[in-house]
Amino acid sequence: MSKMSDAARAAIGGSGTLTGGLEKIKLDDLIAAYPDGVAVNGFDIVNYQGATFPVFTFCEDASRYFSGGMALKNMANRWLEICGGNIEQANAELAKEPVILKMEKVKTKNKRDFTKVSVMGTLQLNDEAEDLPPAEEIEYDKETGEIVAPF
Repeated sequence: MSKMSDAARAAIGGSGTLTGGLEKIKLDDLIAAYPDGVAVNGFDIVNYQGATFPVFTFCEDASRYFSGGMALKNMANRWLEICGGNIEQANAELAKEPVILKMEKVKTKNKRDFTKVSVMGTLQLNDEAEDLPPAEEIEYDKETGEIVAPF
């Protein structure tokens, strides 16, 4: 990739490679479809119309991505921090051990909607990862993160 291409991507936000060709799923739809959570296996930081926010891919549906608010932004920033600002390294780590996040809508004391994010653990992929079935067929133990079916 050239310096000019990298600069252009940076100017419009994100690397452009994570979500390119994927369909966005709204957080409410994600919560409804996956009430027990999703295993996040990649992220990017996007700048759009003056706002900076994270976008995430997840194991359960490789054709979609979702964006996040403050809690998810803080999490993505922390991942970047522990990887020395290297998003490729952070994504390589997530690809090896996806982080299971459970999101749910709750009301604050002031009756405002809020998305609560809970970290449920990591999805432990084994050496058979190349032979995994489609993500929607994978079942994993919510406590240990280990794949329990269809193996």
